[in-house]
Amino acid sequence: VCVFLFGGNDSTNLFVPTAAGPYGDYAADRGNLAVARADLLAHPIAPANYSDPFNGNAFGMHPNLADEFDGSNVINVPGGAGSGLRGLVNEGKAALLAGVGTLVEPIADRTAFYSSATPPELFSHNSQQFQWQTGWPDSALKRGWGGRLADLVYCLNESSAFSTSISLAGFNTFQIGDAVAQYSLQSDGTPAGLEGPEFLTDLARGLLPGQRNWLGQGYSEIKTRALENFDQLAAVIGNAPAVPGTERYPRSFLGEQLRAVARMISVRNDLATPLRRQIFFCATGGWDTHAGQNAEHPRLIGNVSQAMTAFQRSMEQMGLADSVTAFTASDFGRTFTSNGKGSDHGWAGNQLIVGGAVRGGDIYGAMPRLSLASELNIDDNRGSFIPTTSIEQYAAVLAHWFGVPVANLAEALPTLGRFDMPIGNPTLDFMS
Repeated sequence: VCVFLFGGNDSTNLFVPTAAGPYGDYAADRGNLAVARADLLAHPIAPANYSDPFNGNAFGMHPNLADEFDGSNVINVPGGAGSGLRGLVNEGKAALLAGVGTLVEPIADRTAFYSSATPPELFSHNSQQFQWQTGWPDSALKRGWGGRLADLVYCLNESSAFSTSISLAGFNTFQIGDAVAQYSLQSDGTPAGLEGPEFLTDLARGLLPGQRNWLGQGYSEIKTRALENFDQLAAVIGNAPAVPGTERYPRSFLGEQLRAVARMISVRNDLATPLRRQIFFCATGGWDTHAGQNAEHPRLIGNVSQAMTAFQRSMEQMGLADSVTAFTASDFGRTFTSNGKGSDHGWAGNQLIVGGAVRGGDIYGAMPRLSLASELNIDDNRGSFIPTTSIEQYAAVLAHWFGVPVANLAEALPTLGRFDMPIGNPTLDFMS
């Protein structure tokens, strides 16, 4: 389940080093965007899979990562087992992958950056969203890595009339494939209506027998299949019981989408031909925080925490926690320093992964030194960090868990061979 955060999430504040020296470096350069040390969640994460020479091995979480909706109010329990994503981290069901971004080849540091190939149009929303979703930054080929993954597992769902790829956030590049077309539902999980001009509606229903042109016939066949799927899915969803824990989803666009995903998963075996693999796309906007960041960004983080926590709890109640993984993606990270009111477009960012099969409670990848003096910083004044993990590596770990053998990963991720294999690498392999 991909959760795309449109606009570029300032993910630096999700996990912050808490040792005096590293926190001092962070606070000095982050300025008015720094999370106060006293506000960081009290139980730091100690990464088990790498030794961080710059940030130390103790991290605190953003306070709004403890946000959870209880059906009536947002609760935040920072101590003990904790609530929200903070609680899932403590339970070993959520992890952070640090320093992820678009790369054409590995770039060791700022010196190497000037002689290395880099993704086209860095810092551009449209280009970086496209590259994140294709998983192939130096190609204009409009095929998503989710779509290529769906093509690879198509044989498991081949007899089903329904698509492996379902979007709750409209048409997207991530799910474009060759064999499998994405199926779009409304954000509440109901099939989108097929209303349109009367001529097209008649054509779809096959009520124009005089049509002889191949375009009209083809369109009629496609629309007829869509109508049949619409009718079956509407009936199945209409008769489905409420999703377990449905009252705990926040009343937000993302909360509605993830509740709908849970609903679709719950009825997968009630369709005429059950689905064995599914790929979902959800999205939420508002992350382009050039201004008003200190007021808006905590709210955005809290919404993600509430929605992803509710989704995970639903999967647990359905007995499917080990079979479903949700993960975040975003255009890019943001500048380390403040523009006075917020942050601007950067490069590397940090991503959250949630699920019963996640090797949680840990940080994977490599977090840059959180200082303008970082060897990964390519902007002396603002702070824009080179990714240490490519999108292809991130996607490969998820694809392998999804059932793609290592030998076939390049079919979904053609440029994976440019980077170190993440499968079996304890610093990158966040799935069990």
